[in-house]
Amino acid sequence: MRVSIKTGFGNLRNKIARIQADVQGASVEGVRDAMVALRDDAFNECPKVPYRTGFLKSRHFIRIVPLMIGVVGYLETHGVRYATVIHEGISRWGTPFHYHTPGTGAKWIEAKMLRHYKKYIGIVARKIHESCRKHH
Repeated sequence: MRVSIKTGFGNLRNKIARIQADVQGASVEGVRDAMVALRDDAFNECPKVPYRTGFLKSRHFIRIVPLMIGVVGYLETHGVRYATVIHEGISRWGTPFHYHTPGTGAKWIEAKMLRHYKKYIGIVARKIHESCRKHH
């Protein structure tokens, strides 16, 4: 007599693959949403991005790179590291940079990361959680 047992893990594997794809997609969406929140905080909360002429504010960009790393940055023009100098608050001559618009100042992105990191992590976590809930 011969006994054979056949297991049907094909459906389980397919479901796990769908969940992994959904979680990855939700992670990317969450990181993007967190970077948008960071950018918006940098625009609206002191210290704000300096906007004497509006040039620096208009040059922000958001990009998601592999491994779910979000980047909020500035487009540099003609090889000039304008945004970096302004963000750090030190001129290229080593003297403090003078901000003209009230409420603006150095470290407008760094200050938000230190102050609101839990908020940004929560945005990503909520997206992943929402993605997983649809599989239950």
